[in-house]
Parts: sequence; structure tokens; C-alpha cells
Amino acid sequence: MTTPQRLHSLDNLRASMMWLGIVVHVAAIHLTGESPLVWRDTATSPLADLLLAFIHVFRMPVFFIVAGFFVAMLVQRRGMAGMLRHRFQRIALPFLLLWPPILVLTVTMVLLFVHRMARGSWGLDPGLIPPMDGKPRLNTLHLWFVYLLWWFAVATALASWLAQRLPPAWASAVPRLMRQLGARWWGFVPLTLPLVLAGAGYRNGILAPVGSLLPPPAEWLHNGMFFLFGWALFAG
Repeated sequence: MTTPQRLHSLDNLRASMMWLGIVVHVAAIHLTGESPLVWRDTATSPLADLLLAFIHVFRMPVFFIVAGFFVAMLVQRRGMAGMLRHRFQRIALPFLLLWPPILVLTVTMVLLFVHRMARGSWGLDPGLIPPMDGKPRLNTLHLWFVYLLWWFAVATALASWLAQRLPPAWASAVPRLMRQLGARWWGFVPLTLPLVLAGAGYRNGILAPVGSLLPPPAEWLHNGMFFLFGWALFAG
């Protein structure tokens, strides 16, 4: 049996997006505008605001497009059950094992840092943390992306189960429509309308994940559109 060839170009693409994540999080410390972080650097620059907005526009969408592409590829190679087993071993299981210690460590480090900034000494005082503005204190942190990917894989299996019970023309309608719109120069207009709707309730229209264990509908819609587009790219 021939081993399927690995797509090293997509591995490199994901690695590049990961490196840009370092740039984004450093820029967030130097913003002149509102920052999602509880710590700031006194040296700020408008360039940091521009850099953060520019990279944020495409970085996570690329991740979700690639994720959708790979899930479709896994379904083709291993079947739906094989895809779920693979995604559980690579995504869900590491999340379940690593999220609790990462959460504890992150909260501890934030408390230490804020205490050092506010009082000049090391300590743990939860009262120094500013209000979360509705954001859950128990959240997925930077693992929100991994968390969503697992549920998108589960949603893919559920959609496949439903598609098998629909007429073939209906079952293939959404991927076919995505491919057709993606192939036309004007297709970006209807494809971006759901993204506009998802970002309408966010500052400057930039969707910022809250890391909730039950993400709001806007996050499912926004990230799901890119995931579905990645699936359609492979299916095409």
C-alpha cells in the first residue's frame, strides 16, 4: 500500500501562521488603543495597532481553511470514523490533558505579573485583575482554536450523517455553491456577507474570541465559514 504523500507546503503555511502569532501577541502589548490584555507596555506605537489588525484579518482564517481541508482529506483516506479517531487523538485528547494545567499556570503567571506591576513585588491578589467585561474566567485561553476544531470535526460527522439521508443533489449543494462562488471574481461578496454579520457586534468589526466553553453564535459562524471553505477546496 502506498503511503499518502504529505503536503509539506501546508505544513509550512501553518508554521508561518504560528510564527505570526508571536508578532501579534507582542504587538498587543504596545497598542495605543484598547488592548484585550490586562498588562501593557508604556512604549506604544500606532504601528502596533496597524500590525495587529492586518495580521489578525487573515491569520486565523488561514488556520481554519487549512483545518477544513485536512478534515476533508482525512475523511477521504480513513472514512468518517477514522477521521474522528484521528482528530480525537491529535486534538481532543491533548486538549483534555493539557488545558487544566495550562489554565492554572496561566492564571498564576498573570496574577504574579499584575502584582509586580501594581505593587513592585511578587504576590497573588485576584483583586488586582480588572473586570472581565462579560468574558468567562474559566475559559479555553489560547486553546480556543483547538477546542473549536474538535467540535467542527464532530459537526462534520453529524452533517455527513444527515447528508446520507438527503437527496444527493441537496447533500452536495453547499460545497458546490462554495466552490462556484470561490471560482468567480464577484464571489467574495456573498461569501463575506456572513462574516460581516458575525463581526457586526464587535469593536471595529474584528471578531475577538472570548474563549468560552460555549462560544457565541458569531464565533461558530465566522470560523465555520472558513472551515467549510477549506473542506470545499479539497472536495473540489
